[in-house]
Amino acid sequence: MEDVNKKETEESSKELAHDHWNYIQKTLEKQNEIMCEIFQKPDQKLLDVMMKIIEYHYKTAFIHGYKHGKEDGSRLVKHFYTL
Repeated sequence: MEDVNKKETEESSKELAHDHWNYIQKTLEKQNEIMCEIFQKPDQKLLDVMMKIIEYHYKTAFIHGYKHGKEDGSRLVKHFYTL
């Protein structure tokens, strides 16, 4: 049962991270447009690499936090039922 929950949590966290990343990505792309206006011609390769690095950190942090939230929620439910 625990393996099923672990797999389900992993899948849910990745799906949510992906959905949230889509929002963040659009925000950062707008930021890049503004930077292009200010700096005229920034290096597009640099902007692309920066976006990939930010994406990796954002998604891994989101998944990590999601798992902690799920774990804490499970503990709270178990504690409630033992009262």
